[in-house]
Amino acid sequence: AGGPGAGKPFPISVKDAARAESGNTCVFCEQNTQRTAGPAQSNIYHAIPKSRGGNNTLPNAQNTCRTCNLDKGTRTTREYEDELRRRQQN
Repeated sequence: AGGPGAGKPFPISVKDAARAESGNTCVFCEQNTQRTAGPAQSNIYHAIPKSRGGNNTLPNAQNTCRTCNLDKGTRTTREYEDELRRRQQN
């Protein structure tokens, strides 16, 4: 979090690198992501949200499907993973 890229969108080069790093797979549900519109659309999101000081560097970029990205909202990756675990326990 923080630094010169805090609160800014990811450059295309970082988005492409995040997709390649994940093998075009959502980091949460492991669904294959694609660049076309729909629930499996690749969304590169901030592990630490922009609204909470997250920067636009590759370590803060993660590839998710649109569905998981919308569900995650403004939570950090850790907060969202904790929420997913709680849901599975119920």
